[in-house]
Amino acid sequence: MSGDRGRLRTAALALAFGLLTAAGLVLAAGPFPGRADAYTLHGFRWNRSVVGYSVDDARIQPYADNAMRLWSEPSMLRAEPGGSDIRIVVGALLAPILYERQPAQANVQHSDGWITACEVRLDPSSFFDLEEWARQAVLTHELGHCLGLDHSRLPSIMQSPYLYAFSDDDAAAMRSLYGQQQALGVRFRFVVLGLATSR
Repeated sequence: MSGDRGRLRTAALALAFGLLTAAGLVLAAGPFPGRADAYTLHGFRWNRSVVGYSVDDARIQPYADNAMRLWSEPSMLRAEPGGSDIRIVVGALLAPILYERQPAQANVQHSDGWITACEVRLDPSSFFDLEEWARQAVLTHELGHCLGLDHSRLPSIMQSPYLYAFSDDDAAAMRSLYGQQQALGVRFRFVVLGLATSR
């Protein structure tokens, strides 16, 4: 019986927080209070606020555009299609290959704490064997490495692109590296009965 009361209390608090947020009385941008960010950084980043990217296969362009939009929205970093800073190519992966049928890898070049170039390689067989949602998630994950992120300890696209979507932790990592997006990019968080969504 006490377990039911605890679940009801949690649901009631979540509903109250959601209603206060919807009414504009509470604004939570980023992780919930009391939760430590778990992202990990490589220790290097781009030394400019605009990074260009290109693809060598037109089938990849929508995935690349979606991924770079996700990564740039929370931060001051701007991503421009057609540039040469990040190249996304369909081709055989380079050693070391970490597991059989690995679909992609990011090869980051850096010097003195700054990223100088990055190439994401997409295996021509393994990558296109993935379902569409997984292709998007895998490319988003690899582009996160190109921007300076390592793997996360919390559920996020940088922990596992097969299990999790782009998260507050991923956004917090980008803000840490490239600064906070100004007021126009604020997202409101609604919590209803324990389910969190961003609008």
